[in-house]
Parts: sequence; C-alpha cells; structure tokens
Amino acid sequence: MVHGSCALSVYVAWAEVHLAFYAQRALPDLAHEFFLGAFLAQPPAGELLFVGSYSAMLPERLAAPLVLCDLNAGMLHAMQRRRPDAQAVLADVRKLPFHERFSCICMPGAVTAHLLDDLALNDALEALSTALLPGGTLYLDAYLPEIVNTDYFSGHASFHVDAESWTRIARIAGFDTQSGLLQVDLQFVDPQGRSVCNDRLIQRCYSAAVLAKACTGHSLRLQDCFADTDKGRLYLALQRDH
Repeated sequence: MVHGSCALSVYVAWAEVHLAFYAQRALPDLAHEFFLGAFLAQPPAGELLFVGSYSAMLPERLAAPLVLCDLNAGMLHAMQRRRPDAQAVLADVRKLPFHERFSCICMPGAVTAHLLDDLALNDALEALSTALLPGGTLYLDAYLPEIVNTDYFSGHASFHVDAESWTRIARIAGFDTQSGLLQVDLQFVDPQGRSVCNDRLIQRCYSAAVLAKACTGHSLRLQDCFADTDKGRLYLALQRDH
C-alpha cells in the first residue's frame, strides 16, 4: 500500500486506532459480498494476496494460504497479530516482490485512492498483474467523485479501541474535479479528549471509465464493475490474461 500526503509516522504510531476505525466505521460501507466470494472461492492449491489495511473483513477460515501486504510496518504488524496464520510482507503496491504467484489478489479499502497520479496507478496495476498467475483474478475498489456527497469524509464518527471511546473528525478541505484529488483534514481524539492525530490527507477519486481503461492496459480484463454512487464507491473484478 502507498499512502498519500499523510505522514507514514501517523499510521505507525496509531496503527491500532486506524485499524479499529476501519473495522467499525469504514467496513460497513463496503460491499462485502463483492469480496466475500473471492475469499471463499480460492482452491487450497492457490494463494490469496490481501493488500491494504482492511483485513478485519477476512473470514476466519480460508481454504487458500493467505499473504498480507502493506507498506506500513505498524499497520502490518497489527494485522499479523490478528491473523497469525498469514505470511506478512512489507511492500509498496507499486513494487510488489511477486511474480505469477497468486490465484487471487484482493485490494479493498480504496488503496487506489493513495495512487495520486497516473504513473503511480500504472506502476501499481503492472505490479498487481505481474503478481497474479495467468487467469488469476484481482478485486479492488476505489472512491467515486460522489464520495464528496457522503458523510464518509465529513463530520464526527465514534468508535472503540480496547473498550474506550475514540472520535474521528473529518472535513473536506478541497476537491479538484479534473484530477480527482480530494483534500481531507483528519483528526483523531482519544478518550481523554486530546487530539493525537491531526493531518491533511490527499486522496484520489476515479470514474469507472478511467479506472477500467487503466486496468486493461496491464493484461487485466474487466470481469465485473459495480458503482455504488450512494456510498461513493466503485468495485472492479479483473482477470489476468492467460
């Protein structure tokens, strides 16, 4: 995974806080059934690569061996504590150290939002395609421009870390419709009311046509496309050419 302008140190220092927020407040907005079939359909002989920090959505039991991948060591270690059965690999999605290894790759949680320009996007798609076995499948999601019309990046959201109440405060600071770049001010408030994380995050939104076209340039054939404009989310299933 590659992060936008938000300092990596924020994700290292508060990995458990971010993972708790994702599990309790972000995951309910995802189309779980889109990814669930991919998780459960993998044969024992295959391997599943999970990219990003939304591992709380993984079923407890998987037939195929699981590999977790994230750019941030703090997030990766926190995920591996929850999934000790998985291999953990510290890597940037633009430079994955795999060649024709996985029957399936899942990249939920809008990891694509951190790919802020076409160079980063194309590097990531090439690395993902190369990591797949011929005929393997890639499942990913992205933010649609309609995400700005939802409350995902606006307002207060409460969640719990070790039974204590935390709050995430988010505000959209700017949105460039031409580039799709979204500026979001994020603040995490601890149970004592102290602001422990206050930063501006840059994210990228995509139209379905732009993202699908980019994918087909990397030996990835579109299998399914689902746009949930009410939630501002786009879902793509792609198959690597044989």
